Amino acid sequence: MGSVRAPLVLRVRLKVGGDSFLGPGKIALLHRIDNLGSISAAARDMGMSYRRAWLLVDSLNRLLAEPVLATELGGAKGGGAAHALSLTLLVFSFMVLLLVYWANRRFPVHAGG
Repeated sequence: MGSVRAPLVLRVRLKVGGDSFLGPGKIALLHRIDNLGSISAAARDMGMSYRRAWLLVDSLNRLLAEPVLATELGGAKGGGAAHALSLTLLVFSFMVLLLVYWANRRFPVHAGG
């Protein structure tokens, strides 16, 4: 009789101290902000409040040397959020981390001879 394997679940989160700094939720939010052009549109699309989305983005901005978004205040023409280079680098780095993880699972690297 064959053994039943539990499904593999990957949870990657970057932490600073004990606090979660970056995970799939923030990556999804940043991706939607980049695609939709505003924090409020991304928040609506994800079913969260604008305040929650803004706080998540603000938490990233406080920990990074450069902000991940350049925001414009609303008004007659409305506001918006344009990504900064650091957003692209952050998302790219997170995806590379996932790829390295999966590559090492498939092709384990062994130290020594």
